Amino acid sequence: MLSLPSIERRERVGRLYPLHGTGSHVVGWISPIPAEAYTEYRNLGYRGDEYVGISGLEAWAEETLAGKNGASLYLVDGEGTYLGGMAERQPERGRAIYSTLDRDLQHAAEEALGDRRGAVVALDVATGAVRALASGPSFDNNVFIRPSEQWRLQATVADAGQPLLNRATLGQYPAGSVFKIVTISAGLGPGSLQADSPFTCPGYWDGLGVANRKMCWKDDGHGHLQLQQGLTASCNVVFYEVGSRLDAIDDTILPTYGKAFGLGVETGLAELPEAAGLVPDPEWKWATYRENWGAGDTVNMSIGQGFLLVTPLQIARMVTAVANGGTLYQPYLVDRVATPDGGQETIAGPVVVASLPVSDQHLAIIQDAMLGVTTNPTIGTATHRFAGLDIPVAGKTGTAEPGNELAEPHSWFAGYFPADDPQIAMAVMLENAGEGSTVAAPMFRQVIEGYYGLEITPLPEPPE
Repeated sequence: MLSLPSIERRERVGRLYPLHGTGSHVVGWISPIPAEAYTEYRNLGYRGDEYVGISGLEAWAEETLAGKNGASLYLVDGEGTYLGGMAERQPERGRAIYSTLDRDLQHAAEEALGDRRGAVVALDVATGAVRALASGPSFDNNVFIRPSEQWRLQATVADAGQPLLNRATLGQYPAGSVFKIVTISAGLGPGSLQADSPFTCPGYWDGLGVANRKMCWKDDGHGHLQLQQGLTASCNVVFYEVGSRLDAIDDTILPTYGKAFGLGVETGLAELPEAAGLVPDPEWKWATYRENWGAGDTVNMSIGQGFLLVTPLQIARMVTAVANGGTLYQPYLVDRVATPDGGQETIAGPVVVASLPVSDQHLAIIQDAMLGVTTNPTIGTATHRFAGLDIPVAGKTGTAEPGNELAEPHSWFAGYFPADDPQIAMAVMLENAGEGSTVAAPMFRQVIEGYYGLEITPLPEPPE
């Protein structure tokens, strides 16, 4: 017992986040009741000295996790003499919540991401449940609850890398070539193209005039390609031409398809805040800039550039729909909530938002093209990154220019595995890290290897 004069010891049940805060952006953190919310919490029955959820599941489930304090209302006279009780409320224990995260997959995602600026999001193909959601750089949410960690807390808040920002749901980036999945879908649909529609890539495209020449990422070109091969090879020239043809038919086709694939709107994830991103269209451009939409806007969007902005969560959901046959789910993070007596639990389930505007035949074309990305030794953009991996992967690389000519591009890889029986769809994005095939694709592989307990393949050394 502590018996020093003028010192009183009070014990309080507190949080402990294991493994140095694994899943910190999902779990969130707690802190003393903010001064501006003190009255509100007091009116809810809080004493006022509690720690409450500020972000993540801690905030979303604050009432569930905290339970309720007991209280007694009684009368006393002017002398303070007890006259009798009037009402009493029994305390209610906090209830447990169970997330949808797969511990092994979450750990593998965080290990692969490390302190890099980026995100990894993995969804269950059959339900839309979030199996992993990692944002980097991460942080240890124990710093919010340990008095001895105040200096670490200050360092975390002041960190220029913004570790408290959840890039998985709030980061907004151009999609780069990952968006070509949308473009080929529109081309096969209202664009009336076929999988074997022919194209020629000399390394550049002059469809908007020689003065507006656009380049392919492959300087010497891809030569003669069919549309499906264009997706596997990620040929810019093929998709510039597809975008141009779509614009000539109707300049709203590609924006409409982008929105139908779940981009430009919040996914509906209830437990965490998220950004909507942006799928621009003629109406938006006029309202924003008082400028008409031009063919160049559609052409830029066709390769995931221009005004387009997406979140890693949106891309993961889009690829989930490609993998499962076209069903666009609302992602969710809480699977079960215990009842007060710890007995029967409420079970959360999948919510279907929409279906992709793609026929089964066209979806099979896209799936085959994405499998070729990792298996076609001639034109697949990531075949060399997945060589020797026993788990088949279908996916798409993306290299997104951030708008700053001096900055490195954002690196994307989005796909699903196993490709022959899809279980997990995943998006990997690294800010200003380089080409998708150089960084994001190898990291995608690392997550799979970590998840299945395989030897981790080191990331390739960056070019000098």
